[in-house]
Amino acid sequence: MSDDASANAAAEPEPGFAAWARPWVWPAVLLAALVLRLPPVFFLHEGIDERIYLILARQVHDHGLSAYTLHGTEMWATTTRDMYHPALHYHPPAFVLLLVPLQAWGGPAACAALCALFGVALVVALRALALRRYGLARANLAATIAALCPIGGFLAGRIWLDLPVALGVTAALLAWQWALDRGAAWRFAVAGLAAAIAMLIKLPAVFAAPAFVALGVEALRRGRTPGIWRGVVLFLAVGAAAGLPWFLWHKSATGHWVASWVVNSPTLIENDPFIKEVVSRPWFYYLVTIPLAAPLYLYTVRGIGDSIRHDRDALPTVWFGTYLVLMTLLGVGGYGFPLRFMAPGLPGLALAAAAARGPWNRRRWIQFSAFAAIGLVTWVLNAWVFRYVDPDTTGVEDVFPLPQLLMGWYEGRL
Repeated sequence: MSDDASANAAAEPEPGFAAWARPWVWPAVLLAALVLRLPPVFFLHEGIDERIYLILARQVHDHGLSAYTLHGTEMWATTTRDMYHPALHYHPPAFVLLLVPLQAWGGPAACAALCALFGVALVVALRALALRRYGLARANLAATIAALCPIGGFLAGRIWLDLPVALGVTAALLAWQWALDRGAAWRFAVAGLAAAIAMLIKLPAVFAAPAFVALGVEALRRGRTPGIWRGVVLFLAVGAAAGLPWFLWHKSATGHWVASWVVNSPTLIENDPFIKEVVSRPWFYYLVTIPLAAPLYLYTVRGIGDSIRHDRDALPTVWFGTYLVLMTLLGVGGYGFPLRFMAPGLPGLALAAAAARGPWNRRRWIQFSAFAAIGLVTWVLNAWVFRYVDPDTTGVEDVFPLPQLLMGWYEGRL
């Protein structure tokens, strides 16, 4: 969507949409995002993945980046060794490097607080992106959906990579949109650096590449970005310069450019009930579980069709759709279907709400309120009541009882 379209969306919202542009809406959404993500600060949880990242942070703090491995630590004897190379941990180190000073200063509580703040920052970044594209009212709507998402809220309570990479992808797309709108070379360099940082948090950030292409094609179509091709070259050059050292290091330490061995092995599947359950889920698992766990996303589906049909705005569809397709293919290919793997694509689905057309009438308010209430009940149950359910033995989705129950129903009939 062009700058003119964004201005028009802000100046002439459909009937009823102006309520989302009231001055108190954004402070209320921001406060809700913060309050709903506070539980992990007070009720720390340490699953297997969390212990791994905290140990890696301690290793790097004590021995330097060359000690970015579980080998020689107390976790080495208890982890599945065919997934962890003794020379180097398979995930890039950006997230662990953020944890190093925090753990040294405040321990696991400080690291948990950082992840909670990542959840709030994701809401802020998504609103900023929607604001540039759709205007104030629609930006506040997209931010509200992101703030009330129980999946994002659950991830904010875990020291995991999935929420940080979702923030990284959203921030990188925001920087890319900013560069395309303004055209200055240094902005393209910033966007390239942001994209590289997202990738250095977790490699599936590269699945957002089609979303970057969609924004670039949109800029070419409107013809208002001077020097766009020079900017694209600079974006790619800075991104490659920032990201390539990891791949070179990984190749040197392990003999592989990427950790191709991380796919769940037959032995692991047979011996680990959780992994066995995750890899046995049906191909349509994400399609069913996302709206069941976060019903507000049912509302955003309308925006996917409206954005392409009315404005030739492919960003929400390409962003979410790419992650849905590729993560489904990875799941079918042996990586399983953990719901948290979809975290980097969910902001695109929230953004689709900003692209939805039509008046914001009483029926919409009722639908939105009902979906939000169901999601908040799920959120409160999982943040406070079921706080100590271990996701490493039950899985993220098992902590959402309604989706788990209904998935059993669907699997028996489809």
